[in-house]
Amino acid sequence: MPGLRVYVCRPIIILLSAIAGAYYGRPNKLLSGCSGLEIDILATILVDNGLTVDYILAEYEWIPKGKNSMKEFLISKGYELIFDHKRDFLFKRRIINTI
Repeated sequence: MPGLRVYVCRPIIILLSAIAGAYYGRPNKLLSGCSGLEIDILATILVDNGLTVDYILAEYEWIPKGKNSMKEFLISKGYELIFDHKRDFLFKRRIINTI
């Protein structure tokens, strides 16, 4: 139909994996500012799928359960908090790949 747009939604892990393939196997930074959906998105990415991210900058201002829930979640996934500035956290993986 003329004027009809069809949008195909892909899981973010598929998109990140495709990007990672173009950059020597993995991205090393992830910035997230999704108005409260950060933990859900990070939970999708940070599973055993072969994709690792060394640094994560994530906004916590709109997290429904509060900023400590994001902090605890990322620490449980092997990240350490580098800094907390205004409304953003910067985390670093405890063991960074050198490949």
